[in-house]
Amino acid sequence: QFFFFFFQAEDGIRDFCLSRGLGDVYKRQIHARFILSPKGLAMMREKYSQGKFGICPRVLCERQNVIPIGMSEDLRTSRVKVYCPRCEDVYIPKKKCADVDGAYFGCSFPHILLQSYPELYPTPPNSAYVPRIYGFKVYGKKGSKFYEEQKGLTAVSYTHLT
Repeated sequence: QFFFFFFQAEDGIRDFCLSRGLGDVYKRQIHARFILSPKGLAMMREKYSQGKFGICPRVLCERQNVIPIGMSEDLRTSRVKVYCPRCEDVYIPKKKCADVDGAYFGCSFPHILLQSYPELYPTPPNSAYVPRIYGFKVYGKKGSKFYEEQKGLTAVSYTHLT
C-alpha cells in the first residue's frame, strides 16, 4: 500500500531551502500554482498590503509596497526580484527573500495579483524628477528625460529556455 501526503503551508511562503534534484521542480510548480489560486492570491494580497515584501527604493514612489516577481520561469536562472506597481520597474530586494529562486513566483504573478484586486493599483506619481544645472533644465543631453524620449527605451522581458 502507498500513501500520498500533500502538505500546504498555511501562509503560502514559509521557508525556502536550497535543495537539489527533481524536488525543486515540484516545489516550484506547487508554489507558483498555489499563489495564483483564489486562496493564494488572497494570502499574497494580505502580505502585500502589510508590506511584507518591502518597499520601492525609488524616492519618488513614496515608500510604495512591492510585489515579488521572477525574471524567468526556469529554476536556477534568476533570483527573485521585486516589482513596484507605481513606477512599474523591477528591483533587487533588500530583505531576506533575496535568496529565493524567482521561478517560485514566475513572471506573471504581480500582474495577475493587480488584475485580481484592482483596488491595489497605486495612484501614479504626482511628481517627476527634472534634472537641473544651476536651476536650468537639462535639455537634449544624456541624462535628460527629453534625450531618453527621443532615443527610445528598450523593454526587458523574462527569458524562457526551451
